[in-house]
Formats: sequence, structure tokens, C-alpha cells
Amino acid sequence: MDHPMKEPPPHVEEPPGAPPKRIRTGGRSARVLEQVVAAARDELREHGAIAFSIPRVAKRAGVHVASVYRRWPDVNELIAFTANRYVEQLVPVPDSGSLMGDVSLLLQGTRAFLCDPLGATLVGQAFSLSGEGANRALIRLYWSKRAAAHRAVFERAVARGELHGEVDPEVVVEMLVGPLYIRHFLSQGAISDGYLRTLAERVLAPLLVPRG
Repeated sequence: MDHPMKEPPPHVEEPPGAPPKRIRTGGRSARVLEQVVAAARDELREHGAIAFSIPRVAKRAGVHVASVYRRWPDVNELIAFTANRYVEQLVPVPDSGSLMGDVSLLLQGTRAFLCDPLGATLVGQAFSLSGEGANRALIRLYWSKRAAAHRAVFERAVARGELHGEVDPEVVVEMLVGPLYIRHFLSQGAISDGYLRTLAERVLAPLLVPRG
């Protein structure tokens, strides 16, 4: 699969001594950042990762293209940032009060992500870039952030006495969501509610503290 081409940042003349313009993260700048992320999502939906264009994203967002390049010098960095924001919104970290409830919500959110055209585009982008050093680091950073967020689910379960304390949350999440990727992209079977329930029960059963 072809990879997105890296677009050279445009040369922008600025007055001598002018401070660099940046998209910050508070107040109005936070709104601008979200405009850029929303524009990047639309760009991915319309053109995919291969034809992704930062100048088009800047135009959609109504910001100067140089400002976008200063924060995300590379196309893949902006795609990775957009992916993380998208997943955070679509698959929030659940807190239902029980481990089974949390895992059910996690699996349902993952299913929604995989079945969404944008989600499929982002997964394809991740697979296509997995052999490139710098992009491998971006992908690993993204997954590390998700794993850190998921850890809270299992820490709460341990505190409630549902789960053994020596369980590795990252391994458990991989055991839970890995089959969904295989089923959706490879075997192309249906990911029904029944399938999600069976998957959750079989993965969690050996890890739960017996009720006495």
C-alpha cells in the first residue's frame, strides 16, 4: 500500500523578530485546535489517508496553513493526533460500576470504531505505516495512551475485589479487542452483541476472583 506523501511546509515570510505563531491548547486556541481536528476528520473521510492534504485541512479549518505545519510538521503526525482524538470521543473509558459492564461498553465502542468508515481508514493507515521507524513510534505512542486510559478500568475492578491484582491490563485489552480486528478485517464475520458477550465472558472468567 502506498503511504501518504509528505508535503513540504510552505515558506511563509514573517517580519524580523516576529514570535512564531502556534495553535495553543487553551481558550480560543483550544477551539481552533478542535476545528483543525474536525477538518482533518472530514479530509480523511473524503480523501483517505493516501491523498490527505494539510493545506486542504487548513482551508477547511479556516486557519493559516503555516500554523498547522508548526504543530504537525508531518502528515502522519496530524493523522495520528486526529485518530487519538476520534477514538477518545467514540470509545471513552467506561465507568459503569462493574468490570463486565465496563468491558461490554469498551467492546461496543471498539465495534463502532471498526465499523465506521473513518475508523477503518485509520486502522488501514496504522497497518500501512507499521514498518516505518518514526511512524512505528507514533503508533506505539497512540496505543500507550489508550492502554493507560484502559488501566483505570482494571484498577477499579481490583479495588472492588472483582479481579486479581496481578492481572496485566494491557494484555487483557489485547485479548479482548484483538479478536474484533480479526473478525472485522480478516474473517469478516458479524460482530453481534452475542459475540461480544461471549468474548467478554471467556476472556474474563479465568481472571475473576471467585465469589464465596
